[in-house]
Amino acid sequence: MRMQTLQSRAILSQGAFTTRVRPRLARALRRTPLYRKILQRMAYGNPSIRIADAGVCGRT
Repeated sequence: MRMQTLQSRAILSQGAFTTRVRPRLARALRRTPLYRKILQRMAYGNPSIRIADAGVCGRT
């Protein structure tokens, strides 16, 4: 949830940072390995969290 909150604040923010710095920072990050890690974390969440098997939850 914390990651979603940070994402929404970054996307919905306004001001000089949003219009000038953020696009340039995003282009620069795109060329680094860090970008892929951030993108995977945003898309798939925390990899250490696993969903229980349906049989464990009582469903068949």
